[in-house]
Amino acid sequence: MLLAEWSSTLVRGTAWLSFAFYIITLYGWLTGGGQIKSLQRLRYCWTMGCLVFCIHVACAFHLVHHWSHQSAWDATQLQGGYGDGVYANYLVLIVWLLDVLWWWLTPQGYMKRPRWVHITIHVFLLFMWFNAAVVFAHDELASMGIVGFTLLAVGVLQWHRRTTRASHPSQESPGQ
Repeated sequence: MLLAEWSSTLVRGTAWLSFAFYIITLYGWLTGGGQIKSLQRLRYCWTMGCLVFCIHVACAFHLVHHWSHQSAWDATQLQGGYGDGVYANYLVLIVWLLDVLWWWLTPQGYMKRPRWVHITIHVFLLFMWFNAAVVFAHDELASMGIVGFTLLAVGVLQWHRRTTRASHPSQESPGQ
């Protein structure tokens, strides 16, 4: 029983640590303003989140599913009612890995990529993380997911204020 508890803690812990890196990276992206030092730190954070997510997937497959896709499919079916959702989980791993590689291999190209690419990637990842961290999380853990998404909402508001001020300078006269 001790091994099962340790396995569960390791699988869940790596998932939550990966989620934390994801939230920190997005919050920093939204509020950082794009300074080079900030972007370098964010790239390391983004990479660590992906690395920890890879460890999570490996731990889940080794410790829980014993390298059986069918076991992972069955667990996804049991938890979410749709076993083929496991393929969306695989896609998270692929998309995140490719995004990290893109940022490391061609940082200038990554920073200049079309906005729709960035948005599409993060809408997908946010959808998956929301389901993992809020919808399907146990009660006490769902509150951590809600805190993470609340932090992102604050970051979005800060980003919106900053970009609105930058694109619409105050029209007040100097005397006001």
